[in-house]
Amino acid sequence: MIGLKLKEKFRRKEMVLGVGIEDLASPIIAKLMKRANFDWVHLELEHTQMNYETLFNFINIANSVELPTIVKVPELSRAWVSRVMDFGATGVRLPWTESREEVEKLVKWVKYPPNGIRAVYLGANTDYLDMDVKEYIKRANESTLVFAHVETKKGIENLKDIAKVEDLDVIMVGPYDLSISLGIAGEFENPKLTEAIDKVIEVCERNGKVPGITVDNFSYGRFLIERGMRCLEIATDRGMLLEKAKEVIKQYESLRG
Repeated sequence: MIGLKLKEKFRRKEMVLGVGIEDLASPIIAKLMKRANFDWVHLELEHTQMNYETLFNFINIANSVELPTIVKVPELSRAWVSRVMDFGATGVRLPWTESREEVEKLVKWVKYPPNGIRAVYLGANTDYLDMDVKEYIKRANESTLVFAHVETKKGIENLKDIAKVEDLDVIMVGPYDLSISLGIAGEFENPKLTEAIDKVIEVCERNGKVPGITVDNFSYGRFLIERGMRCLEIATDRGMLLEKAKEVIKQYESLRG
């Protein structure tokens, strides 16, 4: 139940750093990200080609090294949520979150009764251990996480209602799509986007939720941390590989002759 450790960091208001896994979902990457000291990984299913077997294998290895996995499902459906949770995911992230009703549905499908209506399955999600069902349900409900991914103007407008959902843990900002929705595509330093982000931070703090965001450079990440962001997705698998590849090749270019 590795989600409990992540939740404890949230309770202590620590800065929690994650990485997006999009194109390189080899189980070995899970071990490497743990070695690199990331607090959690985001598995991207909305925009990538990742299949069930790849997802399943990654989650299982991540669980074996106690690296929390948050899966962004491509749509709000019981089938998707149940499947990734039964694979052993630590939690689910809902893209394009715009209403309280959507988050309430997500919570119902992530949590077992009495918190939700998730159907019991005792497989990879229990590490194939022989567990007492009542005890497992209790521990699972305590440790699983729910992320709302807010990336539209409508989502920002409905923040107060969204934040009232009891078992919601994190409200994650998607700055790219949010900037587009606000009519300022890619202008991350635009006051309109900063104002929306500040609203997320304020609403989260008032309602006991964790404010989060995805960033692609340290300067912007530091700026947001200073404003109160506490859960950041700071890199992607392909981004880090490309950055390091460029760095390595640049060292040898002077020797090409």
